[in-house]
Amino acid sequence: MRFCSSLMNKRKGWIPIAILLCRTVGAISAQDGSSTDGVEFVLAVNADTNASPERRGAMRRDAKEIISDRLSETGLRFSLKENANDQLIVRVSKVANDLRARIRDDVTVWGPLQFCLVHPHGSKKSSNEPPPSGYDEMFLEYADRHGTSRDRLFVKRDPELTGTIIAKALYEKNSTGRFHILLELTTGGSHQFHELTRRIVQSSQNTAASGRLAIVVKDRLVAAPMINQEIAGGRLMISGEFTEREALELCNMLNSPMDFSVRILAEREF
Repeated sequence: MRFCSSLMNKRKGWIPIAILLCRTVGAISAQDGSSTDGVEFVLAVNADTNASPERRGAMRRDAKEIISDRLSETGLRFSLKENANDQLIVRVSKVANDLRARIRDDVTVWGPLQFCLVHPHGSKKSSNEPPPSGYDEMFLEYADRHGTSRDRLFVKRDPELTGTIIAKALYEKNSTGRFHILLELTTGGSHQFHELTRRIVQSSQNTAASGRLAIVVKDRLVAAPMINQEIAGGRLMISGEFTEREALELCNMLNSPMDFSVRILAEREF
């Protein structure tokens, strides 16, 4: 499922960001109500190779807490433990086929969240032209009136800010019955984000090109909002026509700015 958000009216105290966000959520299978006895996942917690054994243990504990919280919301019976190889073993009982994709999402933890600058001319360059020094080539797909479009962007390798500036992410229903995301930044994060958006706006005025801010998670470009004004106050709105599930998944990511990721090594029925 792909989704694209657009600029909405301001809510008092919140600054909306026009944001193109694309995340591929596991496709839901046929809604036939059928189920298996259960599904077992073998998970690996990936961390920096320089992390100490103590830090790796803490990461596994954090991963277990995040995954347990997510699975608890499904109402399904599950167990979660570690094996001798420091892998996580998740067993979920009586899983309907149309929930398998959601469970896969729930046991996956995205890595570090980063806010990176986008080169002003990235999407206009020839596909054969390499990115400037210090930038990586990334692609952002999004839905528009023509179907699906793709922007080729040059994203700065070193981030300006990380997800640690976010104090809280939550979602609420809008007037259309869909959902948008509300972000509250930390005090320090609010000042840092204001300064970052000020620099982006100033740069766009000098280059006559719209400034964009890339949101990157574990080397994956998930969003690239246009920044047309300085954003102060520490409250942001990611506005769009999100489903409740999509909004929940995005909030999970924003509320968990981890320095590790969790990926599925094996999946089998029991």
